[in-house]
Amino acid sequence: MAKEKNGTAEVQKAPTVPTAISQAFAPEGWVTVVDSRLMYKPEECGKAPVQGIMLGTQEMNPSKENVSENNKAWTALVVKLTKPSKAVDGNDQVVDVPAGEEIFVHGYDLNSLYAAANHQLDAYEVLLIPDKILALGGGHKMWQFKKAVNPKAYNRKENGLSFFRRNLKKAETATEHAQEADIPF
Repeated sequence: MAKEKNGTAEVQKAPTVPTAISQAFAPEGWVTVVDSRLMYKPEECGKAPVQGIMLGTQEMNPSKENVSENNKAWTALVVKLTKPSKAVDGNDQVVDVPAGEEIFVHGYDLNSLYAAANHQLDAYEVLLIPDKILALGGGHKMWQFKKAVNPKAYNRKENGLSFFRRNLKKAETATEHAQEADIPF
């Protein structure tokens, strides 16, 4: 992969597959399930803005730093980019991420967006700009964002904006299966 300098971050061109090509294996009308996404980290990504449609929230396993202290899961927004941005891959390399790809975004003050992100019928576009770092104590820090949400909703079914959420708390039982109205696509 070719590397280039971009402000304070070293950027690596991501080997991405356009959505249309990646869904070519699926039958007509089906939606590809994405299990692995890149993580947006403002400090590594040069505070590049994130603009995209919120598909939902995802519970994440404790980080390497967090697992030894409290083994606490955390929540990330799943955002389908409408504008190119940057993210960190599994090798801790900053990569360019084109519009149409899905990334994880985590921050201290994003919980105000979770209800909109998890709306069953509609999806909303959000603009996130890293603002400042909040010291949480014990050497831990987390980013706060400037946030703007487009009030124009996108119908999930009409626009193919699906998302399969993974729950870390407990396994779903047969009586807890989602009803048709609960499915977000």
